Amino acid sequence: MGLEIVHRGQHWLMQAIASTKVDDANNEVKTCELLQFLSELSEDATYCKDVAKFYTYAERCCANPNGPKSLGVDICHDVHSWTDETGREVVLWQITAGGIRVVFFYEPGKLIICTHGFKKKRQKFDTAEGRHAETLWRNYCKSK
Repeated sequence: MGLEIVHRGQHWLMQAIASTKVDDANNEVKTCELLQFLSELSEDATYCKDVAKFYTYAERCCANPNGPKSLGVDICHDVHSWTDETGREVVLWQITAGGIRVVFFYEPGKLIICTHGFKKKRQKFDTAEGRHAETLWRNYCKSK
């Protein structure tokens, strides 16, 4: 488990969770679910403008002292929360860029950690996406 940089701004750093796997030749290969998702969608005429919009939002929020909250609640808002084993409340947030969503959480030091992205399916946050983000968050915490 590691992190890949999505955007580094004057005030905030946005990174995405990456995993390391061993390929058939016994080489370690780092893959980032979010960056792979965005790369694939950038080739799709239906979503390429949404990907560009997400990167614009990433740049804007990393340059602003208020971070993602500076984007406004229509673009960035909390979508899922739970209490972890230590009793701490964990909150997942979402950046909306057209037909795509990117899920993230905050870490100390003005750090935004993105778990993954997905295509919008309906108005409400999908519980399967919440469970997936929760799993990625737990794996991230174990690897720290």
